[in-house]
Amino acid sequence: DIIAKDLDLGSYDNCTVSEGLKFYFDKDKNKSKITVCCDDFVAAGQNDELRLMQEVTVEDETGNVSFCNVVIYVIDSFDNCLSDRGWFRTIKGRIETEHKEEVKKINVRLESMDRLLRETIGSPFVFGDLTWPKEYIVIPYRNDDPLNGVSTADIVKIQKHILGQSRITSPYKLIAADVTNSGSITASDISEMRKLILGVQPTFSKVSSWTFVPSDYVFPDSTKPYSAPRRKIILVGEVKEYISDFIGIKLGDVNGTVNPRFNKLDNRVMDKLNLI
Repeated sequence: DIIAKDLDLGSYDNCTVSEGLKFYFDKDKNKSKITVCCDDFVAAGQNDELRLMQEVTVEDETGNVSFCNVVIYVIDSFDNCLSDRGWFRTIKGRIETEHKEEVKKINVRLESMDRLLRETIGSPFVFGDLTWPKEYIVIPYRNDDPLNGVSTADIVKIQKHILGQSRITSPYKLIAADVTNSGSITASDISEMRKLILGVQPTFSKVSSWTFVPSDYVFPDSTKPYSAPRRKIILVGEVKEYISDFIGIKLGDVNGTVNPRFNKLDNRVMDKLNLI
């Protein structure tokens, strides 16, 4: 049972107290809840997650109403619906840095035919109960705390690479150094990182803070890795389980100091800060 009032995020009225407000679905005053069962999963061809679009109405004591549309996700966590489990397929994977540190704070999207099917958070991830034959695309995404792992030490390493004094040999570190997304490492990347470190700009202007390359991808030329795919295309067929691991790359971090699990905070000043 899904109760309309449970979906409220703070409706209020200038006269009616919040406890006096009425909530119901589809403009039907007698429909204060809806019931979802396995038949709904079967009808929608779903076995794992059911997505419902519903209109929720709120009414005050004098009959004034307002409404909004909500999306409800019903998750069959215990696999109660659809008994033919053997017919469905699974895609799962882990996301780690080049140094085998797991990237926990991450969104992973599953798409098919340019349509978002599901999204999960964290690593390892699992997308189960997939129909086949069908092509699926796995896309990791993270764009937070751009300064995590980025310092002047990284700028020094990039400078030495450009001058030929000490080359960056890891293809993943080369991708990390290309913060302008130009397909090469130049003084523009150093300028972009300086602006971030000095607080001139809050984020990288042309890239997200992280990017991800399928871990089984083989670089044709490890000195020019910039065109590496950032998603995994999987043609799901008769095999029951598919692996889709990724290498997480923190842009700007070429010396491997990133904290991939949580945001890393550095003290910049010793002044007292009053929080209100």
